[in-house]
Amino acid sequence: MPPITRSAPALAAALWLTAAALPCPALEHDWQFAPQHWEGKALKAAKGDLKLVAAQEPDLYKTELKLGGEQLMWAEGVDPASLPQEKITVEAWLSLEKTQKWGGIAGFLQDNGSYERGWLLGYSDNGFTFWLSTGGPLMMLESPRGIVPGEPVHVAGVYDGASIKLYVGGKLEAQRAASGPIAYPDAAFYTLGAYKDANESYPMAGGTLRRVRVLDSALSEAEIRRHAGLREPLGFEIEPSVLFTGPGKARVEWLAGPPGSGTVGFGTSRALGSTARAFGGKMAGSGALSYAELENLEPDTKYYFRVAGLGGRLSEVMEFHTGFAFRAPTAGQPGDAAARGIGEYLSREPKALLPGWWFC
Repeated sequence: MPPITRSAPALAAALWLTAAALPCPALEHDWQFAPQHWEGKALKAAKGDLKLVAAQEPDLYKTELKLGGEQLMWAEGVDPASLPQEKITVEAWLSLEKTQKWGGIAGFLQDNGSYERGWLLGYSDNGFTFWLSTGGPLMMLESPRGIVPGEPVHVAGVYDGASIKLYVGGKLEAQRAASGPIAYPDAAFYTLGAYKDANESYPMAGGTLRRVRVLDSALSEAEIRRHAGLREPLGFEIEPSVLFTGPGKARVEWLAGPPGSGTVGFGTSRALGSTARAFGGKMAGSGALSYAELENLEPDTKYYFRVAGLGGRLSEVMEFHTGFAFRAPTAGQPGDAAARGIGEYLSREPKALLPGWWFC
């Protein structure tokens, strides 16, 4: 049987709300782009005493700065000693309409071939990137996850003195070992919205910035997940499975928490839209399964679903396709319970089962 496939949770408006008010110790600079933070083409940090100068008058949509290939913000003469030295977190809430070979979100770096110093949170044609030097050449991390045009996303680069890490959407995408203090150039541009040093300047080709923060500390993975709008994931003892029970009907069953707790959201897009209540089922594993009945399903259609447990804990968004709903087995045909992953629980009344199970 084909597996249930997982996809990253949609962030959209919830992600922007997460960026609104985040307390954090050792916050170096907090860049927000609402009108009150601008004085003409000068952008004043919401936290910190630094000001950046924009190449153009800001093009704003509410609290977002729109970027289209010519806008960028920078400051000269920033003392490297005033920037994070031993640890750093650079995080941004943004969306990209276009990728480019050399993309920069926030940075302070100089790259002259053999002389590479500083740091940069950025992106390439392939994915988001984080660059950092501790004395040698700039070390680069690149996310294997491609960039989805227009998708609101949280990106963070973290250095804790022992390793460099890159998070996209709250998930660790790449890491490598590193040690020592951050190595800075004698002089560089402190830049937002571009890859820029003394020799090159590549503004963001298209997208929006909602917020950028630079911290003199290394945020934990739990903090990164929270900033990305992700709750603690719902853990399963038995992963969700989908059983087609009749025309336009399916049952989702899983084992996590008290039986009958939670709900299942489902729909034909990742926005879901419909909700089914959970009920308690028969014993399986170390507890009782929970199940939810999904109704009014369209034939030959891809559906997305997500299980919500106690305390608002959520599973990832998963998929199934109603094109895999088959006819019921004939009377006396045994159900292959072990292959379906639920054990003897599924061996009950095999003639009532439809072999449309998918697994994570």
